Amino acid sequence: MMEDTPYIEAQIIHSMDPRYEILKQLEKRSSQTQHVRSSWLGNDKNPILRLDYESKEHFVEGYSRDKLIYENFIKYVNLQDISLNNKKTLKNQSNEEELYLMVKYRTNFKEPIRKNYSFTFKIIELLGIGASYEEVQDGFILFYKTKQDYLVGQMDLLNIDKSIEYLKSKGFYTPSIEAFFTQIRNKTLKNPKPFEI
Repeated sequence: MMEDTPYIEAQIIHSMDPRYEILKQLEKRSSQTQHVRSSWLGNDKNPILRLDYESKEHFVEGYSRDKLIYENFIKYVNLQDISLNNKKTLKNQSNEEELYLMVKYRTNFKEPIRKNYSFTFKIIELLGIGASYEEVQDGFILFYKTKQDYLVGQMDLLNIDKSIEYLKSKGFYTPSIEAFFTQIRNKTLKNPKPFEI
């Protein structure tokens, strides 16, 4: 395989649950939502999940598949019939023992991930979820305060029923958000352009 084909290597820096379990969840989610081939590196104590993409186009497609949702969600939130929590960013958290999870994504193609995170982490912050990320030279480090924050962060935004259920449970399902999801169901939202390669 050519090295310029996109890949991600996911490695757990810190976790309150078994590392392999977390990586297996990431592998399952990736296989359900993206065109990837997974393999394992590292060892039993420090497993590394490698995800290889067939092409840059598949990689970009995978990281922009829910762009329609999160771009428009931000617009609807800005209609301001909704008051969302803001939590302090976790980036500068000094005591890693307090965090549930820190995971590093090493990649050779950062731009589509950076663009994805610029929207998804805006939503995460608006909803008051305890998660953040930091860009590093060879990828990104993701921080999750609690297991619940991690599980919500892994939610597939294209699973409309689950997204609505979560927003209702948090009291965020307001008339403008309901209008937003109605447009998604009716396929009347304008599809944004995919990320440029």
